Amino acid sequence: MKSGKSPVVTPYIVLLTVFLLNSACYRRSEFKGGLGIRDNGVFSYPRYHAEVGRFPLSDGEYSYKVDGLPPEPLTLTLQVENGSEAQRTKLTAIPARVMVAITESSGGKVCSADGYLAESNGVADHKWILAGSASGAYY
Repeated sequence: MKSGKSPVVTPYIVLLTVFLLNSACYRRSEFKGGLGIRDNGVFSYPRYHAEVGRFPLSDGEYSYKVDGLPPEPLTLTLQVENGSEAQRTKLTAIPARVMVAITESSGGKVCSADGYLAESNGVADHKWILAGSASGAYY
């Protein structure tokens, strides 16, 4: 004799539990020191977009410290404000040297990049690669 429960309910409960646990793992309020972080939702990749800071592409040294990034793989992009693919020639001629080091709170280096933006017009052996569209440009 069958019990009154349907075997189809169990997968839904498991999926709901996984969804709720995934949503509860990271809180945007943990992010400190940057301009802000945006959560695009569980089904988006990348899910989080953290804005660390802004800096001009001229002489100077700029340092930013943030804490509380999500425990997920990171991709670093440098967004050019008001930049677009139409400005590729200008953007690949900027003589700025950009050095980035990402470290853990313990001081261990996670990754680093060091290169000139003027060398960003291709994919061979360059640390910074210019990518763009009609609506934006990124290194």
